[in-house]
Amino acid sequence: MDTASKAFVGDTVIAVTSDWDTDELWKRASPHFKATVKRQDIRTLFVAMRGALGGLVEYRGSEGQALMSVVNAQTSISAQYVARARLERGEVDLRLRLVKQGDAWMVEGFNIGSPTVMRAVAGVSS
Repeated sequence: MDTASKAFVGDTVIAVTSDWDTDELWKRASPHFKATVKRQDIRTLFVAMRGALGGLVEYRGSEGQALMSVVNAQTSISAQYVARARLERGEVDLRLRLVKQGDAWMVEGFNIGSPTVMRAVAGVSS
C-alpha cells in the first residue's frame, strides 16, 4: 500500500504543479472531494499559485504512509503525505490526503504551503 500510494502522490504532484492544472487534480479527486470543493475555486487558487510560484522545477519526494482501519466490519484504506517541490519562484509543501476506493487511490485533500506565497500575502519581501 505504501509503495502504490507514494507513487500516486508523486504522479499527482508532478501532473498538477507542472502548470497548476485543475483538470489533473480533478480527475484524481475522490467523490467526497468533488462534493465539498468547487472546481472553480480550485481553478482560481491555481491561477494564483501559477502567478506566485510558477511551474514545477524539481519534485523532491514525499513522506508519509498508508493506513488501514476497520470500524464496524468496514475496512477503509487511506494515506497521508507531505510532498516537497521547488517551483520557478519558490518552494512548496503539499499535504495530500488519499483514500483508496476499489483498486484506485484518489485525492481526498490537497493543501498548499509555501513561504513565498505567505510572504507575498503578508506583504513582506524576501
